[in-house]
This record gives sequence, structure tokens and C-alpha cells, in this order.
Amino acid sequence: MEMKMGDLVASIGRSMADAQQAIAYHAIENYLNYFHPLSRSGDGALSPETATLMIPSPDGKEAGRSIDVPLVALSQHSNLELENIQIKMYVSAKTDEEGNVTVDLNAPGGNERAAREECRMTEMELSFQRQKPPEGTSRILSQINKAL
Repeated sequence: MEMKMGDLVASIGRSMADAQQAIAYHAIENYLNYFHPLSRSGDGALSPETATLMIPSPDGKEAGRSIDVPLVALSQHSNLELENIQIKMYVSAKTDEEGNVTVDLNAPGGNERAAREECRMTEMELSFQRQKPPEGTSRILSQINKAL
């Protein structure tokens, strides 16, 4: 299969963006599992799932007090990011009449010396850096933590 090098790189870039978007949607879905609808009115308002914890009194003589703690405040919310992707492939590269580099993805490969000499090994490296949680998520967590 022969294609322009730019088209190959663009296709890989789109695939990586799609994968990152799927990871982000999954993270949001997991985050929202810590909430339930506030009312049945369908207005979209959410209330955090909570656990009731007994806090002992400082002197240990009095009965402790119970507090409802949002589970979202007790859990880890770091987002998965595609950090470093390395793709190596053997391709037969050439320049077409218009000066575009084209690659043949069905080029012979393997350990045969003659086959390797006929092909150019093209090493491509795409890097994705891990990011901090989105600002909106950080603000929500901050407000929930303040309520404690």
C-alpha cells in the first residue's frame, strides 16, 4: 500500500487524538459516577455520593460526631494520558514527480540483508505529555473540599 508520508503521519495523528478523546470521555464518566441526580426534575443538578464517618471527640470521653464525606473528595482523580508513543516500521520510501515523499507500507522486511537494504527504515516518534487535571475539575474538587 503506497501513500504520501504526510497522509500517513496525519492518519496516525488522528488515531492518537481519537484514542486520547476516548480516554478523556472515560475519565469524565468515571468522575461522574461519584454523583447522583439531585432531584427527579431532570434539571441536571448532581449531588455527591457520600459516606458517613464517625469522628471521635478529641478527649475520647464524649460521643463522636458523624459527618457525611463526599466520596469524590476521598478518591484519586489523576487522568490517564498518552505520554510517549514510538512507532517503528520498515517502508520503501521514494519521491514522486511532485516532490512528495511516498512510502510503501508493504515493503519487504525481516532479517534478510538485501530486503533491508532495499528499504529505508523510517522511525517516527509521537510524544504526548501527561497533563494536569482540567481546571474545571480542580475547581469542583476545591469547592467540595472547602465544604468539609
